[in-house]
Amino acid sequence: MVGFYTKFTTNAEDREKLVALLSKASTSMKEVASCKLYEVALDAIDPTVTVATEIWTDEATHDASLQGNTAKALIVQAMPLMAAPPKQIKLGPVVTSWFD
Repeated sequence: MVGFYTKFTTNAEDREKLVALLSKASTSMKEVASCKLYEVALDAIDPTVTVATEIWTDEATHDASLQGNTAKALIVQAMPLMAAPPKQIKLGPVVTSWFD
């Protein structure tokens, strides 16, 4: 398993547009068996920050998913909304617990 936290910074007025694009990405990941979680969350304090949390069975499948037409199109649409480059933290799980 491998995970990623990606912090996206936009202008406050562009955050909802970015959330809509990330929501499309999340929906498209339902079809990818090795994507176990794709969550989009808003920073509760900073109105310019949105965070995507992803959990994948392996990094190679994650990397391959970014090469698909849907991902590429969403990235092209999202880039003009960015006030700063996205910051990604790669996670390797120590303990994984799934709850209903």
